[in-house]
Amino acid sequence: VGYLGDKIKDYIQEKYPGLHAHFVNQNERQGIGHAIQLTRNIVNGDEIFIVLGDTICEYNVSELLNRPHSVLGIKRVDDPRDFGVAEMDDDSLIAHVVEKPNIPKSNMALVGLYKIKESDQMFQCLETNIRQGLRSHGEYSITDALDCMIKAGIKFKAFKVENWFDCGRKETLLESNATL
Repeated sequence: VGYLGDKIKDYIQEKYPGLHAHFVNQNERQGIGHAIQLTRNIVNGDEIFIVLGDTICEYNVSELLNRPHSVLGIKRVDDPRDFGVAEMDDDSLIAHVVEKPNIPKSNMALVGLYKIKESDQMFQCLETNIRQGLRSHGEYSITDALDCMIKAGIKFKAFKVENWFDCGRKETLLESNATL
């Protein structure tokens, strides 16, 4: 949590008192990769499921969680330059991911759903990227860590979502609100 994180914590504790929840403060906004890296000791090698807070999409949660391998949620978009982009083969195996490319080689956007079985490898990639100062668009990116994992031989399958509403910017938040 970051700005107004106490409101999120209070809400979770009030509405879900039986939920065993952890809250980690990201005091410096250095990107999603940095935020995830802060959870390393809590995750402790377990499989993880990351859902970005500015994403609303339609998908079968059980189907996604029961997949036997690591999975990245994707959706075809008209202009992928504002998103993480996945390049994949005919078997939905992801070959490369890149954050907000100027010249995308694919129109398959990462929607902010990441099921990762190999969390230790992800944290190693995040740690290396942070130590080396590898930033994309001024932030430590989960996309860069995922690409590091792919280069190390970790396999990711694409999981296509039905509807996706990107609420990360004012324009798309207003558009999503009007559609919903």
